[in-house]
Amino acid sequence: MGRRRCIQSVCVQELDNGICSVGCLYRSGVTFEFIVGDCSQGGHYGYGYVDLSCNSFDILVGSEVPCGETTLCAPAGAASYQWSTGETTECINPPVTDDYYVTVTPYTGVSCSAVLDTSVVIGPKSVTADFTATSGCIGDVINFTDNSTASGTTLDTWSWDFDNNGTIDDTNQNPTHIYNTAGTYTVKLTVTSPDGCTHTITHTVTISECGVDVDLTGDVICEGECTDLEATIVSGAGPFTFSWSHDPSLTGAGPHQVCPTVTTDYTVTITNGSGFTDQATATVTVNPLPTLTTSMTGTSCGACDGSITVNASGATSYTYQWSSGCSTATCNNVCAGPYSVTVTSDAGCVSTASVTVTNTNGHQIELDSTDVACFGDCTGTATANVTVPGTPPYTYTWSNGATGNGTSHTITGLCAGTYDVTVTDASGCEAIGSTSVNEPPALVISHTSVNNPCFGDALGSIDLTVSGGTSTYTYDWDNDGTGDNNDTEDLSNLPAGTYSVTVTDANGCTITDQVVITEPTQLVVSTVVTNVSCGGADGAINLTVSGGTTAYTFNWSNTATTEDLTGISAGIYTVTVTDANGCTISITDTVIEPSAVVLSVTTVDNPCFGDQSGSIDLTASGGNPGYTFNWSNGSNAEDPTGLAAGTYTVTVTDASGCTKTISAIINEPAPLVITGSTTDESCENSNGTATISASGGTPNIGYLWDNNATTSAISGLPAGTYCVTATDDNGCTIDTCLSLINIPGPVAGITGTNVCLGTPTDFTDLSTGNVATCLWDFGDGTTSTTCGDQPHTYQDTGTYTVIQCVADAGGCQHCDSTQVSVYPAPVVCFSDSLTGCVPLTQQFTNCSQFTGTCYWDFGDGSTSTDCNPSHVFTIPGCYDITLTVTSPQGCVSSLTKDCYIEGYPWPTADFISNPTEVSVLDPIIDFFDKSTDAVSWEWDFGDSTSAEFIQNPNHTYQDTGCYTVRLIIENQYGCIDTMYRDVCVKDISSIYVPNVFSPNEDGVNDIFRPVHYGYCELEMYIFDRWGNLIYQTTSLTGGWDGTANNGPDPVQEDVYIWLIKAVDCNGEPWKRIGHVSVVR
Repeated sequence: MGRRRCIQSVCVQELDNGICSVGCLYRSGVTFEFIVGDCSQGGHYGYGYVDLSCNSFDILVGSEVPCGETTLCAPAGAASYQWSTGETTECINPPVTDDYYVTVTPYTGVSCSAVLDTSVVIGPKSVTADFTATSGCIGDVINFTDNSTASGTTLDTWSWDFDNNGTIDDTNQNPTHIYNTAGTYTVKLTVTSPDGCTHTITHTVTISECGVDVDLTGDVICEGECTDLEATIVSGAGPFTFSWSHDPSLTGAGPHQVCPTVTTDYTVTITNGSGFTDQATATVTVNPLPTLTTSMTGTSCGACDGSITVNASGATSYTYQWSSGCSTATCNNVCAGPYSVTVTSDAGCVSTASVTVTNTNGHQIELDSTDVACFGDCTGTATANVTVPGTPPYTYTWSNGATGNGTSHTITGLCAGTYDVTVTDASGCEAIGSTSVNEPPALVISHTSVNNPCFGDALGSIDLTVSGGTSTYTYDWDNDGTGDNNDTEDLSNLPAGTYSVTVTDANGCTITDQVVITEPTQLVVSTVVTNVSCGGADGAINLTVSGGTTAYTFNWSNTATTEDLTGISAGIYTVTVTDANGCTISITDTVIEPSAVVLSVTTVDNPCFGDQSGSIDLTASGGNPGYTFNWSNGSNAEDPTGLAAGTYTVTVTDASGCTKTISAIINEPAPLVITGSTTDESCENSNGTATISASGGTPNIGYLWDNNATTSAISGLPAGTYCVTATDDNGCTIDTCLSLINIPGPVAGITGTNVCLGTPTDFTDLSTGNVATCLWDFGDGTTSTTCGDQPHTYQDTGTYTVIQCVADAGGCQHCDSTQVSVYPAPVVCFSDSLTGCVPLTQQFTNCSQFTGTCYWDFGDGSTSTDCNPSHVFTIPGCYDITLTVTSPQGCVSSLTKDCYIEGYPWPTADFISNPTEVSVLDPIIDFFDKSTDAVSWEWDFGDSTSAEFIQNPNHTYQDTGCYTVRLIIENQYGCIDTMYRDVCVKDISSIYVPNVFSPNEDGVNDIFRPVHYGYCELEMYIFDRWGNLIYQTTSLTGGWDGTANNGPDPVQEDVYIWLIKAVDCNGEPWKRIGHVSVVR
């Protein structure tokens, strides 16, 4: 049978021989059933053995965590978790200092669970790892910069893992590292503080190839062939430069053609903009052409019985192709005549050869030829001679159509080429031959020339290059239409002109060429001069240049380098003009100027400010008379008059248009200014004064008042208006008037405030008029001479009369008075202090001797305006009490008593039970105090038993049921608190059903019945293997004796099916089907 494991409320195991591990179950009441059977009616014995053990179920232990982070984990493997934080994972990260609880349910569907608790203290310290890094190339130094931070502590350890392989590579704060391969690397940094706080972070760093990689592919060619080489960039960033080993002048990747004669290695070196280099080498293999030799066997006269053979060497194998169509090395049964063969080696290299089959038994011929002397001519000849006689006469048939007879025949006027001939004797035997007429390569002529840089030079040259024809060469020059005996290949020191040359080779073949040596046109310079105006620097020279070779440069005698001169003075100027070839020309010009106009002026000034009686006398000379005048005021007169003060400018122009400018100033005295001051009459005493002061004009200045006074100041004046005239030395005058009024005496005024004793009384000065002096009498024997508002503090209570007197500078005086009151301040008193547990109620008694209002501050944010209030303090602490009283006159006094009321805190009772529900088989419950601020404990376990002074007791219950447990705690101040929680003790029900019994009346195992505990109802049914009911009972103690239907006959040995239904005393149903074996 197979095997299967099931961890549920029922576990059924079907086993062959062996052991089945069912794992650990965090629960009780697990039933294990073992059923053994086979297909025989007799059956056999089977045994089952259960051995259970589990690891300890540990409770989490609290510990202080100084670094602000920790992990709490419940025992692994449970079906569900429920933390006091609301999380449902196996592990959590507690955020703050607190007690933490977790309810662990072992398996889905199981009602039992375990509650675990721990306390965690989270410290204020923390560290955070972070860093940045540069990216780079293979071999670069990568810089790592630490950006980690710490709160409440410092950092002292940095652990770097540059490739995240678990190995610490560096412990510096800001390290460097070199990577030798490209890729993206994960870098891990762990930072640690001196007190053990730690944090880890990872970032990636990308390393690029950055180098270059080039590839070059070779080739296989045949001797005499060429191939192209081209470099291929495999990787790397451009731009690239290329260097080829066989030709340094080559640039670029190619393709570049090479034509090696032997197998050759070629190397290309590339360099990119970053300086990275790489090389690649390729081999061009040169396979040799087949080396051919031919032979033939001549034909009998007129018969096609000859043979031709080619022998090849230089390769391993060959293919053959004859012009006759034969494709073997030897071809038989060929006729007389010329034959060609193409031989291809196994490397694909091709050579050709030819052979002529002759009539071996007939006449034989030899051929000779004369080559063409010059390329393209048709002056060659070919001659056929019969060297071995046959049967004359002989006829000649040539491939160009010519015919002849005799023992020798020549054809002429031949161009370069191959000529075949067939010579036939009188018996019809043929002799076939072939000869070639050659020609030299064509004459080719080229030249380079240098022209004359300047007009009239004889610096030109011609460099001639000749190829082809038949060396050596002779040269015949015609120099610009004139014969010349200088017949060298190259010419120099040539003036401008046309030069022709005829080149003749050794065969008399000729070729001509013509070279033109040039010169620039002649440099020509012309000028236009503009003379300067009168005494000016406004001359100019306008230069025009032509000829030579542009561009031009200019060098003037005044160091100027521009083409034209402007803004120059009179003088002699020379310029040298140089063209682009360095050819120069110079020219000189003169700039002239006329004589200058000379001006002078005299002026007459104005006597008084603002007059217009000034004049100017102008004198002009020099230049070219008659003059014209243009003044800045618009006048055209030579000598203007009636002028106001100011500056006048005139421009004088002579008959030649030359101008001269001069300015003249017309002056005037400063304006007369008069100022005055007065002292008004006071109290109608004719004591006013008037004073004036005049300035400007022309000294000396006199005064005349309308009362005939001639001084600058007059006095003893009543109120009124007084006028005066001031006159300067030029008779210029100015008038003014001064007014005086009568000023009445000052008026006193005073107000004051009523105050409480100790507070300053503020007196307000309400006096008006010209107050010069003040006198205050405060009514308590003190005075003051200060004008303005006055504060004054009285030393006693009472009512005071205050007098103020004011006077002006003339002695006018006035007085005023007022009364003020000074009230006494109240005396504050309260009693009845208290200490106790909050909430604490305090009745306050005001014992102050006054009538008025009250304001209480209880120190906890609460206040009251009752004079004898009651207040409840709900928060533990020490409270400062303040009473503020206000009299009917508004006088305020306060009294504060520090820590007058002291409220003690209540403790908080709390506890947990582990577990909260137990069975009667193990009725022990542990109680854990979770109270705060407790110094004594009193437990009532709900079953008439109790315990005192024990913080975390355990208790064994004697009976089933649910119990209310009470915890009473007391703190150091005698304050108490109570907490109630329920626990339950449940009865346990279990059933064990045997799987074998032996009803043989030996008194041992004769009855089959279930063994149970805690069940109040039970039904049992027995069936045979065909499903027939043979026994049933509803008795809690009933059992089957091994007979069918309670008959007398025992059943046979076999396996029987039982069905049991039961209900435990807690009302939980139970139903199972199983097997039992009957043995005898």
